[in-house]
Amino acid sequence: MGYNKITGILGNRKFFQTLWVLALPIVIQNLLISSLNMIDTLMIAAVGQNEVAAVGIANQYFFLFNLMITG
Repeated sequence: MGYNKITGILGNRKFFQTLWVLALPIVIQNLLISSLNMIDTLMIAAVGQNEVAAVGIANQYFFLFNLMITG
């Protein structure tokens, strides 16, 4: 019985289309946020080592906050 349910879902093209429509914006958002964090670090790298460390720590907290919000 359980095997038939799994096979039915995996063979269902409509399910994967819906999943892709839901997942794509989340993937794009996570890529943009990661890029933003990297750009923040690159911009602050000219200032000094302590500042880069501070931005790195702040980015970790921001990542956790974002993870809780978006999943």
